[in-house]
Amino acid sequence: MNSRDGHEGDGGTARRALVIDLDSTGLRLSEALSLSVGDVDLRRGLLTIRRTKFA
Repeated sequence: MNSRDGHEGDGGTARRALVIDLDSTGLRLSEALSLSVGDVDLRRGLLTIRRTKFA
């Protein structure tokens, strides 16, 4: 189903999660989209941003 039917499916959920993350962290969209699994350290609670606007 699609958003016209009132159901967004997995894609809508992922987009909503991305927007919430961007808002709460201050990440730019390009920075968030360039993240990889290796940039996330759940044990230490760290997120490594490698491609920034000024880098």
